[in-house]
Amino acid sequence: MTNETAMLRPGFGIAKDKEIKLDRPVSTMTPYRYSWADVKYENDDTPAHGYAKSSLGYGVASCLFSRITLIGFIFGIIGLAKASKARRMGDRTDTRAAGIMFSILGILGSLILTAVLAFCIIGGAITISRNPAPKISEKITEVFKD
Repeated sequence: MTNETAMLRPGFGIAKDKEIKLDRPVSTMTPYRYSWADVKYENDDTPAHGYAKSSLGYGVASCLFSRITLIGFIFGIIGLAKASKARRMGDRTDTRAAGIMFSILGILGSLILTAVLAFCIIGGAITISRNPAPKISEKITEVFKD
């Protein structure tokens, strides 16, 4: 027999002299609590999880660009499509769920801001058309003649 010593590496459990990675990290928490590694481990190397991560990226971009209404709406639709493809491929991680959530929030934000913009434009046009002061309407028409 060879003299093999076992060493404890945090996050990877007990290993021999060689660097052996386990399938999932071992929990470093106390025995009466559960860790995320004990319940579920998100496998990062599957194509389905790649679609879930891209869904999350497009969802966050949708939320960030929701003020630019068309771009936020497009990114939200792409994020939902990527999440749908990840689900069809078998991904059941929280990354996909977060991508769906951010995509929906980005689409709703884009729609709400589009409605607010439309109401502001329509309200401004109505206010200008009903304005009884002739000096203001003449100045406005002078500006738009150029």
